[in-house]
Amino acid sequence: MNVLHLIESSEPGGAETVLLSIAKGLRTRGHSSVVALLQPGWLHDQLERNALKTFILHQNTAYDLGCLRALRKIIRGFKIDLIHAHEFMMNTYGSLAGLYEGVPVISTVHGKNYYWLKRRRRLAYRLVSRLSTMVAVCEDIKNLLVRRVGVSRNRITTIYNGIDCEPFDHVLDETAIATMKADFAIPGDTAVIGTVGMLVPEKDHMTLLKAARLIIDSQPNALFLVVGSGPLEESLRAEVFRAKLDKHVRFVGFQRNVASFLRIMDVYVCSSASEGLPLCILEAMVAARPVVATNVGGNPEMVLHNETGLLVPPANATALAWSVNLLLQDRHLARQMGLNAQRLVYQRFTLRHMVESYEELYHVARSEPRKRLVAIRPFG
Repeated sequence: MNVLHLIESSEPGGAETVLLSIAKGLRTRGHSSVVALLQPGWLHDQLERNALKTFILHQNTAYDLGCLRALRKIIRGFKIDLIHAHEFMMNTYGSLAGLYEGVPVISTVHGKNYYWLKRRRRLAYRLVSRLSTMVAVCEDIKNLLVRRVGVSRNRITTIYNGIDCEPFDHVLDETAIATMKADFAIPGDTAVIGTVGMLVPEKDHMTLLKAARLIIDSQPNALFLVVGSGPLEESLRAEVFRAKLDKHVRFVGFQRNVASFLRIMDVYVCSSASEGLPLCILEAMVAARPVVATNVGGNPEMVLHNETGLLVPPANATALAWSVNLLLQDRHLARQMGLNAQRLVYQRFTLRHMVESYEELYHVARSEPRKRLVAIRPFG
């Protein structure tokens, strides 16, 4: 198949990483991929580095008909067999372009974002669900689409995000971990609590910083590693300074080799106020790190409470601190939860499983009869 992938953003986020992984995975299975985005950035660079044909579309206004015309040219020029779109705007563009060109469309919904807040967006997604095969990355998003948007449940398929487990296959012994800590200037007896993700409001790093003050009271040697970058970095650094946490919190920015940082963490924390199915938690789980995560979005579909990790209410620093302290104090429990988490990822959340599930869905979508809209002047 020749597959056209569509996405709005080019930031190093979850949806962008999933698109890149699918395109690379399809190539190993004999399919060709073309990608169209609205913005340059990290994803665009990664696609070019992997020799995947990439276009940047120019959008002057919301629902820009010029984008639809550009998509039509790509579909015809590359003889596209199927469109796989991601997130609201591209799901909408892709569904309309697919209708006009008679090409089947898969529309993946990764997060909650803004699409359910306004009536015209809800109506747009109801239309998308009828013009394409709609996919939710977890049951929580599927339920939101049904309850808040009004999409029929039988029009939504759930396919969990998956990750490449290979970078995490190598298990480090205590000596190697101590060496890595030394490389990052972390004393050997330090309890390392870490988080990975963009520094944006949805991730609620502020609650983690509040919990850090409580954790340090009982774990005075604790160090918090914040991996990622984003618009809130300056305000978070200011809060660290104000709360006198500067000796205990280290911002390390965006990192390509997240696996190295995960291996030196004693506990992984996700303090998000809202989530889809975050890849960062899956990466921590496959690295056999015990996870403390907020009970939001798809988190409880990965972090099974008291089995593969601990769940806490969002915006509750006290509960977060208590759970982290429990895992730091009970190393046997922490290790067992980490191993359980790793086992679950290999069972349900691998890259291979995700790519195979989408490939199967592609074949089903292509086998279904398609109507083609042949005369709409504004799109011509």
